[in-house]
Amino acid sequence: MIAARALARSLSRRHRTATVLMVLLLGLSSGVVGAAVAGARRAEGSLARYDASARAFDLAVFSCPPGVDPTAFESQVHFAEACFGRDQTRDAVETLRGIAGVDEVSIDSFAVGGVLDPEATSGWGYVAGLAITDSTRGSSHGDPRLIAGRFPDPHAADEVLISEVTAAQGRLALGDRFRLASWSTDELDLGVSGALEPTTDAVELEVVGVGRFRDDLAPPGADDVSDLFVDGDLLVSGAAAETVAGFATYGQGAAVRLDRGQAGIEEFQRRLGEVWDDRAFFAQSTAPDAGAADSVATVIAVEKSATLGVAAVAVIAVVAFGMLTLLRQQRAELGDHGALQAMGMTSGDLRAASGFRSARIVGPAVAVGLGTMVALSPATPFGVARRAEPDVGVFVDAWVALGLVVGVSVLVFGAALAPARRESRALARPQRSPRATRSMAASLGPVIRSGIEMARGSWPRVAAGVAALAAAAMVAAIVTVASLERVVDQPIRYGAWWDLSAGDYSDPDALADGAAAVVADPDVASVAGLFDQADSITLDGQAVTLKGYVPFKGDPGPVLAEGRAPIRDDEVALGAVTIRRLGLDIGDTAAMVAPDSGTAVDLTVTGIFVNANPIVLNESAGLGAFLTTSLVEEVTPGVAQELLIDFRPGVDVDAAIARLARTYRGRMVPVQPGDDIRNLDRLSVAPWALAGLIATLAGATLVHALVTTVRRRRHDLAVLAVLGLVRGQVRQVMAWATAVTMARAVVIGVPLGLVVGPKLWEILQDRVSVPSGAVRPVGMIVVVAVVSMVAGHTITTVATRSQLRLRLGTLLRGD
Repeated sequence: MIAARALARSLSRRHRTATVLMVLLLGLSSGVVGAAVAGARRAEGSLARYDASARAFDLAVFSCPPGVDPTAFESQVHFAEACFGRDQTRDAVETLRGIAGVDEVSIDSFAVGGVLDPEATSGWGYVAGLAITDSTRGSSHGDPRLIAGRFPDPHAADEVLISEVTAAQGRLALGDRFRLASWSTDELDLGVSGALEPTTDAVELEVVGVGRFRDDLAPPGADDVSDLFVDGDLLVSGAAAETVAGFATYGQGAAVRLDRGQAGIEEFQRRLGEVWDDRAFFAQSTAPDAGAADSVATVIAVEKSATLGVAAVAVIAVVAFGMLTLLRQQRAELGDHGALQAMGMTSGDLRAASGFRSARIVGPAVAVGLGTMVALSPATPFGVARRAEPDVGVFVDAWVALGLVVGVSVLVFGAALAPARRESRALARPQRSPRATRSMAASLGPVIRSGIEMARGSWPRVAAGVAALAAAAMVAAIVTVASLERVVDQPIRYGAWWDLSAGDYSDPDALADGAAAVVADPDVASVAGLFDQADSITLDGQAVTLKGYVPFKGDPGPVLAEGRAPIRDDEVALGAVTIRRLGLDIGDTAAMVAPDSGTAVDLTVTGIFVNANPIVLNESAGLGAFLTTSLVEEVTPGVAQELLIDFRPGVDVDAAIARLARTYRGRMVPVQPGDDIRNLDRLSVAPWALAGLIATLAGATLVHALVTTVRRRRHDLAVLAVLGLVRGQVRQVMAWATAVTMARAVVIGVPLGLVVGPKLWEILQDRVSVPSGAVRPVGMIVVVAVVSMVAGHTITTVATRSQLRLRLGTLLRGD
């Protein structure tokens, strides 16, 4: 054992530079892998931590005075005046504060204002939404994450906090002062459509903070081409809420925080029903709705998968290169073992020396790896998960750290002990005669035959395997990205049959006027009003978002993944996610109840539709229940909120929108995919990153394999040179060896990629509930095969140039 320790110390001193490089290679690479894995694990809980940190209230409560029927209103504005007025809400708040289990009650409202700016294209400014609350920080939708500045002083009447999106689109920054005005409630739809300038007195507010609301987690969609609206919210609270008290709102409600949080909602609703048994009321959870939660969670899940995929490839790279480098280093260090055995050292002593030598690498490598992982932790998680994570400071994942320690130790000790055993047994083994000198008269000729023989070694097989993996990854990336791009480029595949969505309606007269202006355009082929209302119906006891169209021109229907659209009032089409949650299938029956109208009917499922929602972009394409127009109008007192417009085939859509803008006033947004599709598209670089990383690994492995093969076969090549092969023919031998190696890789890798790519796309399309088959671009796949062959030969030429400069006397001296 003493001799083994002495030998290990001697090897460390002789190979100090190699040891340092090995420590850095293993430490830095394992640290990067550890940071990626820890970041992915951290991303998994980031959304839940955001919701927990942002929770301000548990319920939004609305009530009508005794004797008022909420189903009797066609206009949302008149409905809000009757049931969601300020005096009615104040009376309700006093009642709610007396109910057991209530911790705090605040008055919330959503108002509409105009940011006055004479330089805007409208001539007066932009329409903006105001979240108004008498709470000191947040609204019923949750506390925003403070990004810059501070929260408004509750005693200051001119301070406001704006969202990130509002700051970017409205070109507002900390310290900016701006003027804000509004309309009367009766003028609200005209104001929102841009047909009327603000009519109230203007107030001046100062931006004191910029916050990140939950809706800001995912990047915003396409801009409104009408240049009339500013997305996001202005949070007005405390004394400033009184400053804008006269602004037009869509109604006010009470935000309620419970002692038991969301767990106390059922008990609270029971008690509220006992108190308000003489009136209609609505008590809705302020937890993120299923559509929004699914969408953001889907994006985070995809980002996590991409991160873990990159980490997995990096692990392969660490193991492959680390193992190869360690093996080469150990074999170089074992060159003197014959003499050491002759001096009395046993095989056990040699293995112990390798173990001690490895321990001098493992310790520092683990330290560097852990330090790198911790240093990189503030940069994780990535993407949407990073925007959601409340604390992106230094983070240590104990399980990942343990895995790093074990992984590095197993890699180093395994690579060290294996060659020690083989080398000690191989010292007395006689050298085999050169394979390249056999069968020189073979029909293929000596050059081709020798190249094929050289491609049969263990290192070329490793190179072929890794190159096949690279080719498969590249083909899979091509299939996945091409399939995604087809969905993005063809809106019908994500459920949108329209070219443009327009308006934001709550009044039937305003809707009729807007529809008339659109229908009159000769380039318009179809127009439909979109109903999209949450909590209007239940199916088999579960709340489901209601969907439906009211046609104004043509007869448009939903995009179907399976089955057919409902044509009778006892039929329904469901989203893919909704039908799974309800445990139904096409042909099954579900009991529908509409609380507002009291309608109860059994509906037969006729199909699965793809939900494209231009109003709520973060809603999953698999959610909702699509009903006939007559049934929608029966169960909901509201009006269609949006107009969906499809232009005639062959029409220049951009030019048609520009012409329509001259006669139609209001929000106009060109068709765009939902957040889940857009975020997948944003992450489409991930397959290319994976493929590129694997290709880099394959190239480096090929270089290593070629150099190792040439070194091992230099005697064989020297013999061939003696037999008459010139230097150019020797290069041809290596070219044929490379051709055979890369041909194996292409023959295995391309078909493998054609299997993996569609499977990967199938997983992604199921996640976003978009039924669209995989695309297999034959031309690009052929390019991958050709590029693989050319890259292999290029690498061969560069990597073996110096190795093929044979010195025959030196090489054959031992023979």
